[in-house]
Amino acid sequence: MKRPAMRRLIAFVVAVAALSEPAAAATLRTAITLYDPARNRPVPVVLYRAEDASGPQPLAVVSPGHGASATSYSFISEALVQRGYTVAAVQNEIPGDPPLILGDDIFNRRMPGWRAAAGSLDLIVRTVREAGLANSQPLLLVGHSNGGDISLLYAAEHPKDVAVAVTLDNRRYPLPRRPSPHVCTIRSVDQPPDPGVLPTPEEQKINGTVIETIPGLGHNDMADWATPVWREGMLRVILGCAEARAQPKTQAGIGNSP
Repeated sequence: MKRPAMRRLIAFVVAVAALSEPAAAATLRTAITLYDPARNRPVPVVLYRAEDASGPQPLAVVSPGHGASATSYSFISEALVQRGYTVAAVQNEIPGDPPLILGDDIFNRRMPGWRAAAGSLDLIVRTVREAGLANSQPLLLVGHSNGGDISLLYAAEHPKDVAVAVTLDNRRYPLPRRPSPHVCTIRSVDQPPDPGVLPTPEEQKINGTVIETIPGLGHNDMADWATPVWREGMLRVILGCAEARAQPKTQAGIGNSP
């Protein structure tokens, strides 16, 4: 699909939003598919937007963990919509993809896949903005596990366009050691990160990095199937971090450890 066709598709989505599936009170959820010519593959996306939204809004991008879908984190997407965001939840994995790389030298061996996925995130961001659904305000990124690694790479490649990056137990890509973007991470109780992923206590203090653990919350629990208490805890961290740096000006099945 060429870029003009993508713009027409997004415009069509807006025009027929009333026909979209209600994901929660006053929230519309619409599935679309873009095409990434650099990867020669479709990029499924689920857009979340307030039913009464008008004009461009701040944009949040949600990236799922290995084995999860774009809709596996709807409790996060819907909460962000209620705070004035348009949310683009991406489907990183599609049928026919090779297995996720495991074993030795995992950082370097996964890097090509992360870069390709980060390129698709850039395509999503540009398309949603060009369609008039999102403004140019720096992004809020939320990513779980491998999706968190992808989000951090995107933030490293687009430092001026990311205000906040929140990772849900990413385990491979190091958190940035700088004050911008504002970085928050929720750690699991059962799967440790690779050495060097988390900053030292001194680095946390200097850069304002937020690192939290929610009692009992495991790596594979960080999605819609989490208990109400766990979901509340995750939202507390995510929304608190978003509000610290990204103030909207408009209306208000995961696999084993990757």
